[in-house]
Amino acid sequence: MEQNFFTWIDYAIFVIIIAISCIVGLYFGFFSKQKTTEEYLLGGKNMKWLPVSISLTASALSSQSVVGLATEVYLHGSQVLLMTVSMSLASLANYFLYVPVFSNLQVTSIFEYLELRFNNAVRKLVMFITTAAYTCILPLCMYAPSATFSQATGVSLHVIAPVMTLVCVLYTSLGGIKGVTWSDVVQLTITVVLIITLIVMGTISSGGVSEIFQRARQGGRLTIFDFNPDPTVRVSFWTIILGSTISFCVTLCTSAHEVQRYFSIPKRLITRLMFSYSSIYIGAKIMCMTLGLVIYSTYHDCDPKSVGAIKKADDILPYFVNEITSHITGFKGLFLAALFGSSLR
Repeated sequence: MEQNFFTWIDYAIFVIIIAISCIVGLYFGFFSKQKTTEEYLLGGKNMKWLPVSISLTASALSSQSVVGLATEVYLHGSQVLLMTVSMSLASLANYFLYVPVFSNLQVTSIFEYLELRFNNAVRKLVMFITTAAYTCILPLCMYAPSATFSQATGVSLHVIAPVMTLVCVLYTSLGGIKGVTWSDVVQLTITVVLIITLIVMGTISSGGVSEIFQRARQGGRLTIFDFNPDPTVRVSFWTIILGSTISFCVTLCTSAHEVQRYFSIPKRLITRLMFSYSSIYIGAKIMCMTLGLVIYSTYHDCDPKSVGAIKKADDILPYFVNEITSHITGFKGLFLAALFGSSLR
């Protein structure tokens, strides 16, 4: 993206979208009945399964996933599609092995389970490790959208990142689980609509669906199954299935914020939650990968990085957005707001 391409309309749209997340959180913080710890942390265990499943998907689909998956497919191909298989396997393990244990014990967090299973010292140790891990991870989550915003507007990275972090802390701490859930619903809806819009516009620009797949096939971007047993290769069927399944099990089955959401709905609706969560998440991943194919089709014979239009491959999505939507006033502000929304979840 060229620096300082933002107009006042882009700024206005960006502020409005971010403000919506804050307003939702503030609404549940001040006007919703959350007088007990259970209501604040678990929504009284009576939340609707669909918003919770969307919230779970939103939490997993960060800005790194949106930008990273599209860039991965653009650079290397569609082998990451196998991650959807890993997600399905991890969901089955979660439903049959983990959720029943947590449900029967009536725990409200994974840390509470560890105290019951072992002792308080283990609980505190894992809480410390988890806090340290997220302290290291969260700045990385904020970097991608902050760097893009800084590049687009000229606002210092060291200004925008702390400001957006404070916004996140504000609406999550005040809104509780209900505020977070409904903010996630709004943010993911905007993100999905934008991705679909970019796919449609890119498809039209490239000459249609058949042209996209023809270029992708010629460029080797449709190769999915590589059964090479060599563990040193960059990506293969085995490394993705084994590695991603284990990774998804850690996230889906033992992550504190995931387990918290599982028990914010009535126990009888867990099956619907698991199925809808997996389906929405896989669908969102496939859309991001499809966007990568569209971007490859657009630049298959003229890589922006090779000609010096961008400095690094991770800039390919913002560059594509800037080119394909240059005639739509305000779209860039909406796009950056969606990226920030993905990081705030």
